Amino acid sequence: MNRPGLVPADEPTGNLDRVSAMQVMDLIGEINRDEGTNFRISTHDEKIAGLCRRQIVVGDGMVTG
Repeated sequence: MNRPGLVPADEPTGNLDRVSAMQVMDLIGEINRDEGTNFRISTHDEKIAGLCRRQIVVGDGMVTG
């Protein structure tokens, strides 16, 4: 890896079963902690969003939370 400052991730767990999704999120968290890499994750999965430190909620084209 080239140690990017930001990795955009659009639905990184969208096609995975729950166990694999949690493994991916664990890996993302590990890279964030160990390398300082930030991830911008777009998801419709509230459980995945809940694992993130910050959530920006968009509804009807507007930031709602």
